[in-house]
Amino acid sequence: MRSYNRLPAILSILFVLMLISGCTWNNSKTKKKETQGQSGTAWVNPRKGKIWDRVNVFEIPLTAQEYQLLGPIKSVRYAEYKTHKDGTITLIDSGYLVYDTQGHLVDQIMFDSSRKTACTATYSYNDQNRALEYNYTSYRQSKPFSEKVTFQYDSLGRISEETTVESNGANKKTKKFVYDNNGRVIQEINFDENEKIQYTTVIKYDSRGNETEYRNDNAGMRMTATYDEKGNKIEAYNYMIDSTRPLKETMINDANGWCVETDFYERDGSLKAKTKRTYDKYGNVLTCIDYHPDGTIDENYIGSHEYEYDQYGNTTKQKNLFTKNGKRKLKTMTISTFEYY
Repeated sequence: MRSYNRLPAILSILFVLMLISGCTWNNSKTKKKETQGQSGTAWVNPRKGKIWDRVNVFEIPLTAQEYQLLGPIKSVRYAEYKTHKDGTITLIDSGYLVYDTQGHLVDQIMFDSSRKTACTATYSYNDQNRALEYNYTSYRQSKPFSEKVTFQYDSLGRISEETTVESNGANKKTKKFVYDNNGRVIQEINFDENEKIQYTTVIKYDSRGNETEYRNDNAGMRMTATYDEKGNKIEAYNYMIDSTRPLKETMINDANGWCVETDFYERDGSLKAKTKRTYDKYGNVLTCIDYHPDGTIDENYIGSHEYEYDQYGNTTKQKNLFTKNGKRKLKTMTISTFEYY
């Protein structure tokens, strides 16, 4: 069962590196599904048991299987386009991903709107098929910027340490992971180049292994969540900015675990807006409509999506459309070509 749109999901593990370097990747290609309404960005179908769909080193999907790609993937080429008010369509960005016969992502390149190389990454693995290191270069600056990230593992095969260093050896940063007896990460400890602790992120779980709290006191970040018996998030609180009056969201999920409604609340507890969604048989969002607190449709945020699939069920074309004042218009479109072994 496929619970999210695989096309945006496959297109950029470099999201992690974008955060490091400032390379401006489009989030729609790094997250499972995003809908933008007046209530803000709502992530649809995050990984089960996760407070938010962040990408941590121990969650990096470096294989086609983790990306929910189907078939013996060899490579993926993609291009994303946008429509302007005058009806013209222009390129936003494009890219190319290469997988080995084991399904591991080994090479990745992204081009900007002028088809110039924007970012590249290469990945290597050890004999146990575990990620060993990846090298990243951004060409968006006047001078190319490069970093290398290496991983170390404990005796149980879990990532114990991640080290990031620039190509000239400067700005070395290390992140260490602490696990509980069930093999779940409970602390992420970040060190600066002088090996002094910068900050620590704490993660707590319920009895089913779902994340119930994600906290980084240094950044003033604290989020909590509750889940149903299937591990689907049904309620979340964000305590950033105001620790005494968190922002609240509630979710309604269907039998497949797909989020069909999200309600957003103000800090005083009043309803701010709600978003309702429908899906196709693959779990990709077909419609996404925002509503005002009184139940009327927000005419500014009526979204819909159209998809085409190849013989393996991978998404080859995605059209993102918006309806405003009764007129349905194409906003963005992503086209992908898959090569198989």
